[in-house]
Amino acid sequence: MKFIVYSREDSVQPLSFVNQSWPVFFLPEYAQSIEKIGMESMVYFLDETNQSVMPCKLYRKNIFSSLQIICAPHKNGKELSINDQELFLNEVIKLCKKDSIADRFLQAEPTGYTLAKPKQTQHCAFGTYRTALQTLSEEEILNSFKTRFKQGVAASLRMGAQSKFGREHFNDFYTLYQNTMSKAGMPVDPAYYFKAYFEFLAEENANVAVVYENNDPIGGVFYLSSGHSAYITHAGSDNSVSKNYGAVKQLHYELMCRLKSKGVQYYDFAGVRVDNKNPKLDGIFRFKAGFGGDLHQGYLWKQNISNFKTNLHAALLRIKLLGKEIPKDIIDQQNA
Repeated sequence: MKFIVYSREDSVQPLSFVNQSWPVFFLPEYAQSIEKIGMESMVYFLDETNQSVMPCKLYRKNIFSSLQIICAPHKNGKELSINDQELFLNEVIKLCKKDSIADRFLQAEPTGYTLAKPKQTQHCAFGTYRTALQTLSEEEILNSFKTRFKQGVAASLRMGAQSKFGREHFNDFYTLYQNTMSKAGMPVDPAYYFKAYFEFLAEENANVAVVYENNDPIGGVFYLSSGHSAYITHAGSDNSVSKNYGAVKQLHYELMCRLKSKGVQYYDFAGVRVDNKNPKLDGIFRFKAGFGGDLHQGYLWKQNISNFKTNLHAALLRIKLLGKEIPKDIIDQQNA
């Protein structure tokens, strides 16, 4: 097992086998985007015996360091099996301990859940809904939707809603996204976060789609994609300007058809809680399930590599928060 930091000169050659048939998170241009955002470094764990690889973010602050998985380990552009993932992840943990690579593994990104989990982790069930675009015709994609969603698409088309694609619609998408997240009391990624992706990734790898009615933006998505999958990582909507509640469903359907025509294999809603314990999130689960994709299920997990430094970091954080409760991640919430 080898640990590779992207910003080093020797980091490109070992991953020369990666191409557009892999998930976008393995592409060097994605790593350049992460470096541009500047909050973390892009790193990889590489098994040189079979060229299986896993991308992660490495966060460093003062004396503390943390790793976060972005995508499960893949080989030849395909996800490793459960058994192979377990072996891979246990070797990763072993290497991290031996070489003191980081103090802990944080909960993964929503796209970074794994089919297996290492030994002695805190974890919870997690997955994603995804549609296999190339095995279905456009009609079959629509017919896979729940009845109410299929009816919503038809009604929205009758009302004259139009889906538009391209980065020229970014400002409309961002306003929708920003307002949606702010109303929900959730953190908002700044505009430069998205523009870093636009700087290094081609339009087929990072783009936006927005649905309009009478030139008013109703809903929008930002997605990262390659020939492997399109990941819907950010979204927003505004029903105050229209009673067209099927518009966002129309947007997803037409984006699926567009990506299918470009050869993309999967349409991925980028994460869903399995056995959700927060009733406020039930609507998100039902929405993502409504598009008829298969539930691809695994785990979010986290593990301390250095108990001393992790406990020290937690103690300092409690002091900084003046005794307030440390914010809980999904794993903590699901296991409460």
